[in-house]
Amino acid sequence: MKVFHGQNTFYESKRFQFLKYGTGALASIFYLLYLTYLIVQINNDKPLIQTSYETLPKMDIPAIEVCGVYSEIVISKCDFTWDDDSTTSYDGCNAFQHTTTKGFCHIYTNDNATIFYGNSEENLKGPWVQIIDFYFQIVNISAITSRYLSVATISGQLIDSEIYKKNPNKANDVFYLQDNAFAGIQNMSTRVTFKKVTERTIFPHDASIIIGENINYNSTPYLIVKSEDFPLHPNDSFTDTGHFSVAPSSFTHEVKSEKRSHTILGALGLAGGAFGLVSGIFTLLFGQPRINPWGVVHRSEKLKTAYNADLQNFPFITPVNPTQDPNVSIEQRVERLETRILELENVLTDVFNPSALERLTDNV
Repeated sequence: MKVFHGQNTFYESKRFQFLKYGTGALASIFYLLYLTYLIVQINNDKPLIQTSYETLPKMDIPAIEVCGVYSEIVISKCDFTWDDDSTTSYDGCNAFQHTTTKGFCHIYTNDNATIFYGNSEENLKGPWVQIIDFYFQIVNISAITSRYLSVATISGQLIDSEIYKKNPNKANDVFYLQDNAFAGIQNMSTRVTFKKVTERTIFPHDASIIIGENINYNSTPYLIVKSEDFPLHPNDSFTDTGHFSVAPSSFTHEVKSEKRSHTILGALGLAGGAFGLVSGIFTLLFGQPRINPWGVVHRSEKLKTAYNADLQNFPFITPVNPTQDPNVSIEQRVERLETRILELENVLTDVFNPSALERLTDNV
């Protein structure tokens, strides 16, 4: 009987071994290059914008800024049209909180949570507002028309009430960064409609987004405004300069969120898939590598005492060489061999589950 030593249990030529280990080395190099590619993607990743939509049952009345151009202006009254089509007029627009800012600017805000725009498609309990009309007067029209070829106008801005309440002192900084402007024109009626948009941006240097965990966003809501102008019909009883109305164009809330395409957790998933592919191809070409059920932890000193065995006669540790000691009797050799087989059986129970073999005795 010829005994084989070492790892080569089959006759493999040097050329075959070179092909086998060369292929393994080449696959490892490609895998490392792929890992490098994933790291570069994470480092150079630029967030993409993901857009989602939700339907709001109601919307807050925005803060409204109106400014005169070379002239003071006065909001003479405002009309609230409710869900039952009834109208309530407020002289001086005293339904709002009024703040005068620099120049000829005025800001009207609503702090009454019971007054809001309602979605007619939702089953809301009234009263809620459909539309708000503002009537304005330009105090010194000639001061404006003397400088412009056009008729007298005022400028207006809308800002989300949530943003205004957080920091009203910086309201104008937000006003002019948004597409939320409109103009009130002399002898014209302006219909102003708006929709709500929220931008959710990633905080700079946020490690959680690189890892791929839950994202902490910096949310900034704002309003997109559209306006249409219509001429006022002749009416001697109309003493105001012009009129504009404010109402939502849609109760669909658009949310724009930044998303990273490449994260550490995502890269680990791709790396695991690539490792499985490389291992599968190598196994298909050169067979299954040997099973190694024990890891680094098993190499500790405690493993040596895990088996109640004679380590001087243990499989894979001490070799069996019948010619090593000719003075050993056959009975001693048989006993030695039996001990090794029993120890080997004990070791193999850690390698595979023998429950299927144990069922063979169920019907005996």
